[in-house]
Amino acid sequence: MTDQISEWYRRNPLYVILGVAFIARLLAALFSGGYIASDDHFLVVHIAWKWLNGDPAWLTDPNYSGHSILYPGAHFLFFKLCHAIGLTDTLVMMTLVRILHVFWSLPVIWVGYRLVETLTDRKFANLAGWLLALLWIAPNFSVRQLPEVVSSVPLLLSLAMAERIGQDRNPKRWIAAGIFLGISFTLRYQAGFCGVGAFAALLLTRRYTAALWFTVGSLIGTIPLGLADWFAFGTPYANPVRYFLYNAGAVGDYITRPWYNYLLLILGVFLPPFSFLLLIGFFKSWRKVPLMFGATIVFLAIHSAIPNKQERFIATILPELIILGVVGIYYWLRSERWKLSPRFLRGSLIAFWILNLPVMTIVLFTYNKHAQIVSLAALQHEPGVTGAILDQREKGFLAPWFYLGDAWGKSKYFVEVKNDENFQSVCNDLKLNAARPNYLIIYLDKNREQRKQQWLQYCQSLQEMKRIPPSFVDEILHKMNPKYNPSFDAVIYQIKYPTP
Repeated sequence: MTDQISEWYRRNPLYVILGVAFIARLLAALFSGGYIASDDHFLVVHIAWKWLNGDPAWLTDPNYSGHSILYPGAHFLFFKLCHAIGLTDTLVMMTLVRILHVFWSLPVIWVGYRLVETLTDRKFANLAGWLLALLWIAPNFSVRQLPEVVSSVPLLLSLAMAERIGQDRNPKRWIAAGIFLGISFTLRYQAGFCGVGAFAALLLTRRYTAALWFTVGSLIGTIPLGLADWFAFGTPYANPVRYFLYNAGAVGDYITRPWYNYLLLILGVFLPPFSFLLLIGFFKSWRKVPLMFGATIVFLAIHSAIPNKQERFIATILPELIILGVVGIYYWLRSERWKLSPRFLRGSLIAFWILNLPVMTIVLFTYNKHAQIVSLAALQHEPGVTGAILDQREKGFLAPWFYLGDAWGKSKYFVEVKNDENFQSVCNDLKLNAARPNYLIIYLDKNREQRKQQWLQYCQSLQEMKRIPPSFVDEILHKMNPKYNPSFDAVIYQIKYPTP
């Protein structure tokens, strides 16, 4: 039996890799709930839910920073379909959204494998395929609502297609490759930096006609974005212009780190010592894969020059880093000068998989923001919800109100208490009967009884309904960086008022 499996894998490695990748991503979709960064919830899911409930978020705000409305728009259409068939449970809907992302992500593995197989051999194509499938962050990131990751699929299709076209001057093929780049841009504007790099590589390799048609195709690919902005804002491409103007003025307002931060991040993500080999291989690949290298190096250089650096920003080019790194290692092993030791490569890969697979397994079952999400989702099917108070005085966070589902109504009293001033304001509303919320959620890891007694001064009674702990990974992230990763229990209380 083992021999038969080995033989089948030997003859069909790509299908095995795709099957394992699908299973890993499906597990992440089913068991890895929550969201990683605030953007992948509040700029996608939250906005789509507001549109569904008649709130024109973004569409009438002149100060909106300009994110694309196409990706949230896709979620809006999906949520609308769910409601049309009677599905309103937000946890179920988000599981289905993650499953859809499973299928969206799989072409990256197919395309990356085939390109590396063309440039090297099957052994190294297998290596690239397994890295694309099972790099410890890949399954989890692939099912998230992260534009940085979602845009990586059409981006890789574009660059891989351009590389395989080679010296062919057929305008249709170059336009097609450009269209995929344009689609990537509509999902994440920074993908345009890759287009600049690919265009420069075409000029440097004297493929001027190809550069022209590739640019034409890229512009065609952005037409949906232009039309959407024209319809929503009255001006084609209003959002990209607004986005770059906003970020030009706010370049230092977010997380700022040194220029070499992303190089260190790459070395960490791909796990030393293999990560050093992959990074060296990346820089050695430029002759063999010039367009993809040009696109990736320009993207990396621009992001390294910008002070605002967040880890997820370079997720867009992780597939390219893997492909270029593996191709570079292949030719490094065969170079006449400073040849890479096959034994050292083998040992590095063994160490990589020994470290990578356990970490990936943990990440597959990571539920980010567990207490914040489940505490709100627990109220969505409670009858007669008139409002909820979220006591966040321990550590403030953006409340993912989406998970309340249809209970999140415009005329209800939903408020976040982040400090004593907010507390007094809400208490005044309760004293004056200006608000009658019937649920209180306290997010805290100590002194809970003291906090409860404060609220009892203004409520007749508080009946504890449910206690929701943070996830295991939430606890780990909190210990690693308590400033940016709050972790606490959520306790839901039902507020009882005197009977009139």
